Amino acid sequence: MSCRRWWRRLRWAVWDGMVAYGRFTLGVPEILDGPSPGHPERCCPEQPLTDTERALARQLSRRYR
Repeated sequence: MSCRRWWRRLRWAVWDGMVAYGRFTLGVPEILDGPSPGHPERCCPEQPLTDTERALARQLSRRYR
């Protein structure tokens, strides 16, 4: 294994450890499920999507398959 690859792996291992430690000490949940209730960007499931929102949802679903 080259020295550069070894340092890259070490850097990411240290970074992941620091992120995990920060989440543990701050009490941040592992998986965030979107904006909190009452946030202005929260989706309203009872309202249908507009044409623009549907087009954007189609574009995003194609991109992230």
